[in-house]
Amino acid sequence: MAKYSEILLLSAFFFCLLEIGTAKLCFSCTTLKNDKCADPFNLPTTETVSCDETGYGCMKQILPAAGGSSKIVHRGCTPKFYCSTLSSASEHCTVCDVEYCNSSSVLGPSLAVGLFVLVKTWIGF
Repeated sequence: MAKYSEILLLSAFFFCLLEIGTAKLCFSCTTLKNDKCADPFNLPTTETVSCDETGYGCMKQILPAAGGSSKIVHRGCTPKFYCSTLSSASEHCTVCDVEYCNSSSVLGPSLAVGLFVLVKTWIGF
């Protein structure tokens, strides 16, 4: 019975990771035009863009404040090498491959926590 529940748990976990559809959507905005693009991110009021070209992903970039202004946040679809070419100018820059993954910078830790719980459940601590 324990093996059945483990298989069911793993199947549910991997099903949640599947992307459905062919086009990936990304949030698209900049704080230069819309303050709601800043963190904390206001999801319902933000435009989206289709990002289905090969070699492209969803991007979130934070540029440092300049001349008394606040930090500038950009979100959109960009080539995957974008952040590596602008790393010295950016305070934060990531390009990711999952739909709507450019909403926040806390996706990584929450995925890590989920994996930890899955492994812990599998091992049976």
